[in-house]
Amino acid sequence: MIVEHAFMDNDDDFANFLSSDEKLKELGEADARGIINAIPSFTRTGKYDKIFDAIYYADNNRDIKAVFGYNKSLLLEHFLNYGMAEGRRSIESFDVYSYKNRYYDLRQRYGNDLKSYYMHYLNTGYAEGRQATGCYRQMGGTSTYNGVDYSSIYDYDYYVEHNMDVYRAFNGDDKTIIQHFVNCGMAEGRASSPSFDVKSYKNRYVDLRMVYGNNLVSYYNHYLKYGRYEGRIGSYCPNRCGSITVYGGVNYAPIYNMDDYLRYNGDVRAAFGDNELAVLAHFVNYGMAEGRRASSNFDVNSYRNRYADLRHAYGNDKRAYYMHYLRYGQYENRQTTGCTVIWGAISSINGIDYSAVYDYATYLRINSDVARVIGNDEFAVLNHFINYGMSEGRLANSAFNVVSYMNRYGDLRSAYGNDYRAYYMHYLNYGKNEGRIAS
Repeated sequence: MIVEHAFMDNDDDFANFLSSDEKLKELGEADARGIINAIPSFTRTGKYDKIFDAIYYADNNRDIKAVFGYNKSLLLEHFLNYGMAEGRRSIESFDVYSYKNRYYDLRQRYGNDLKSYYMHYLNTGYAEGRQATGCYRQMGGTSTYNGVDYSSIYDYDYYVEHNMDVYRAFNGDDKTIIQHFVNCGMAEGRASSPSFDVKSYKNRYVDLRMVYGNNLVSYYNHYLKYGRYEGRIGSYCPNRCGSITVYGGVNYAPIYNMDDYLRYNGDVRAAFGDNELAVLAHFVNYGMAEGRRASSNFDVNSYRNRYADLRHAYGNDKRAYYMHYLRYGQYENRQTTGCTVIWGAISSINGIDYSAVYDYATYLRINSDVARVIGNDEFAVLNHFINYGMSEGRLANSAFNVVSYMNRYGDLRSAYGNDYRAYYMHYLNYGKNEGRIAS
């Protein structure tokens, strides 16, 4: 049909051409009948010119072109009867899938009825200036699920943009995707809205962490039901603000800071990470008894070193020192850092004062083996001196040298011989009061 193709771009000229009896005779009966039957389609193509171009339709749908060639009438009839329903591309300026993707209101109305999108654009969308190309995924989607409006914490476009695995899994279907968000996405802490980030919300509010811990669903629901009305901020807080310090009704803040505890105790960080409740529970249940550092403002060893009255009361019960400061020490303005050596170490035990022959610091300085093994335990060090050091003649006080004492006094050598312990005890019980020289 060379003649028909020649006039395809000008319907009026072709219609006038066919109205001439002389021209029809020249064509022959068969060709003339086919062309005459095509006239109605030529008068209708103007009606569909916003969504249909015969040559484009043929060139971009080769299976159709193989059957109908460039027969405008047959191409249009195929498009109207089948092509729209099949979502075939029929003109450069309109892509039905792009149109469907871009407009949520149309998807709500037409669902997967592709023909309706063509007709909407033809009858309404073009005049409204709607865009009909270049949108390769669905835009917009419902924010309501089971009667609940999640729009304050969920935005379809944002959710699929940041969770393309979900988009691909459900082929962009907005109803299935919000269902995924509610049933799975919240528990997984997925990004769901430009105005709400669950990790930021959790980071910002320690009161919520105390209640919800790592239950991420609860943070979404709290903001949805209460937080937004309370004026809480739901975004941009990349770092945790504060830390949980209350456990079992007791506030451990004066002796505990989570960041400090994790910094000082790498094994705790490796075991519990950023789980605040678990980290605090470890400190309360184990860390204090083990004497672990949990705050830059409180060092249990320093606290113990500085105060002899506490050592007399608590000995090596390190937990007791933490609790003393928590209950009393902070209000007594006791110092809690910076004391690396024991002040006022004990020198009396079982009613006997050994200070004339024993000094804790001197004993450790001169006897490095003792310092290395039990150096920070004043009770153990004193007991070592009493049970072993005196018998071994160890120097424990610069004012008393057992060998000098023994050498100076023959009466004592006659009485005690080489029993070093006896010389120490003699000086304590008699020699000191007698004014004997011991160094």
